[in-house]
Amino acid sequence: MEQAHRLFLFGESRGETLEAARSQLSGSKGDLDRLINDVSELLMATAQAADGVWEVQRRVLECEQFAGLNNISVEASGKVSYSLESVPPSASQYTVGPAQSRNIAKIQAGHELQEMVNDALEYAEQVDADYRARLNAVASGTYRCEETSSSHSPGLADLPQADWSVFAVSSWWNGLSDEERAEIITNHPELIGNLDGIDARSRDLANRRRLLPLRDSLAADVDRIRALYAEAAKSRGSADGPNPYAEQLRIAWAKLADIDETIRQASLNPDYKLLTLDASGSDHLRVAMAIGDVDTADHIATYVPGMSTNPADSLELCLRQASNIEEESRRFGTGTIATVAWLGYDAPAALGDPGWTEVASTRRAETGARLLSSFQEGLHASRAMHASSVPGSASDPHTTILGHSYGSMTSGKAVSRIAPGAVDDLVMFGSPGSGVHDIREYNLDSGRAYVSAVDSEDWVQGVGPDRTFGTNPTDLKGITHLSSDAPDDPNKWSPVGRHSSYLEEGSGALKDFARVVTGAYE
Repeated sequence: MEQAHRLFLFGESRGETLEAARSQLSGSKGDLDRLINDVSELLMATAQAADGVWEVQRRVLECEQFAGLNNISVEASGKVSYSLESVPPSASQYTVGPAQSRNIAKIQAGHELQEMVNDALEYAEQVDADYRARLNAVASGTYRCEETSSSHSPGLADLPQADWSVFAVSSWWNGLSDEERAEIITNHPELIGNLDGIDARSRDLANRRRLLPLRDSLAADVDRIRALYAEAAKSRGSADGPNPYAEQLRIAWAKLADIDETIRQASLNPDYKLLTLDASGSDHLRVAMAIGDVDTADHIATYVPGMSTNPADSLELCLRQASNIEEESRRFGTGTIATVAWLGYDAPAALGDPGWTEVASTRRAETGARLLSSFQEGLHASRAMHASSVPGSASDPHTTILGHSYGSMTSGKAVSRIAPGAVDDLVMFGSPGSGVHDIREYNLDSGRAYVSAVDSEDWVQGVGPDRTFGTNPTDLKGITHLSSDAPDDPNKWSPVGRHSSYLEEGSGALKDFARVVTGAYE
């Protein structure tokens, strides 16, 4: 067959026999191309539909949550129904009493919920229609595909597309051959390393290839901005104010320090998986590293640290804390464990450092919540698709997010918008706010929300304004309270002396966290 193929492509001979062979082989190749394209189109169409169903589930869950919060029912037909309070006969038609105010609020909530239900139903119908249309196009051969057997990845896009969902990414990646994936990692690691929906092993391979080139790029940024800074310094007087390149230079130096520490940790820990290496952060790199096999573990815990954390100053500490979670978790329950130190967002700076006032705002938490929810959804999608090709790998591992300090509010906001099924449990500790005002706002997959709060030397706990940071998690009705045992230094009192000791070895809080991570907490 190989000889015939080469003859078909390159042969110059003539004759009826050869021409007949070429004609038959050409027809076979055409049939094979169509078959590959049909299967690939079905794969991507099903991925799109799966993502649509996931979005429908999220919208339905939001409707259920809204209905529960406002004591409203949704009938099987999708019609919203509710009961109004009786208004006393003595009530004046010119004034609005308490009962009337509650009725007005419920009517308004009913109208809002009906719109949400209608939107969810309309979206579900569109998902179904889109999927049916793509299936019909495959059946009739009218879909568009320019891929052939000579393409880099026949039937599939050669590179990921910007508008793909995590399910589309995962379906595409798992549809490629080992050789095709290896070639993309080698030639385009920047497209794979931070792409949610890609398995952890591939992300790690891609990101480790990027470490030294990224370091060279960041060092060049420092040299370029330092030259601009020096030039500006020559032409400015003392009355001209700060050098206009001072802030840029500070950030460039910070990111260079971040990459140096990331390279050091990657070298010290070759078995750890570098899942995120993102230089687009506002003033630091965004980095995430995993301990254990995220692609096969029965239990996955993502640790989200808070204020003042960045790779240069905190990656080593956060990895040690993630290791503490992993080691303690192995003492409880059964199954394998993987933990992720997720410094994948722009945490506010330490008190007194440039930008530290961001800690009073939710802006970085909102952005971080979007990044964290995408990261967790990507893990979920990757495991769902990856399990079929990895013996012994469960498609739906038990997942927990553990958020500390500002990271707990970020985590709470992420879990309130994440797609159903992506996270089972949420643990918040040393938390300024839960990110929500009612525990029913969390999109947890049959799991629970937990809080740990020491009773002294942690002024951060509950300090955030409820309106923006969410309710103090210790006050959330229905939340499960974990151990508040966290060590302190008996010879040194500090208003935050125990704020960062929850994850220290031997603490009661850490033991309870491990029970949650392994599903062993009763």
